[in-house]
Amino acid sequence: MYPETDIPPVIMTHERVEQCRSTLPEPIEAKVERIAGMSGISLHDLWKIEEFLDSFIYGIEESRLEPAVVYNVLGSNAVDFRRRQGVTFAAAALNQLLDLIARTFRRSSTGWSRASHSKRSPTAWPWNRSTWRPLSRP
Repeated sequence: MYPETDIPPVIMTHERVEQCRSTLPEPIEAKVERIAGMSGISLHDLWKIEEFLDSFIYGIEESRLEPAVVYNVLGSNAVDFRRRQGVTFAAAALNQLLDLIARTFRRSSTGWSRASHSKRSPTAWPWNRSTWRPLSRP
């Protein structure tokens, strides 16, 4: 309401304003549009995982996963689990999960396949593929 008498006025130059502006983070709207352009995921779907956008970018650029795979992990698991159970995930934990998926699965010309399964027999899987239960070991 009244000017502060104990603090001298600060004169902001145009250069200082531009320097401050350059340190601001990218606006969320621009970030979502940029990610939609580079990933092919719709704006509507990206707004669903808005809080996990940094992990989404990490999964595409660092883990080199397909955008659809990263979206499915974040959208169907992390967001759904947070909504139903009230649990939030740290970005580091999600990034580790995406790295684990990238190491476990590899991209081939026919799609995603289990990396360790490529040269093994179907019985070498550690679980029963019909029931998805671990195989009993003798």
